[in-house]
Amino acid sequence: RNVGSGFLVTPRVSGDMVVLQIEQGFESVRGAGIETQSLSTQVSARLGEWLELGGVSDSASVGSVGLAGRRYETRTEERGVWIRVEADGE
Repeated sequence: RNVGSGFLVTPRVSGDMVVLQIEQGFESVRGAGIETQSLSTQVSARLGEWLELGGVSDSASVGSVGLAGRRYETRTEERGVWIRVEADGE
């Protein structure tokens, strides 16, 4: 079975503005079938401007008590998906 995931961005330019039609899809094998998820949205920005499409933020805190006392550690990780549309010749 062929399954896949990814996204497609279709730009429409008008003057110095761009409208992005964004289609996202995810497929996975689930038992005897295929599970499918999809998303469709539109965003607009000026040509040449970076635009964040989305992202993930992950945070974890760990604490421990030992002979030397207490120790705490916090970790934060952020990842984003950015896009920029430029006119030909830029």
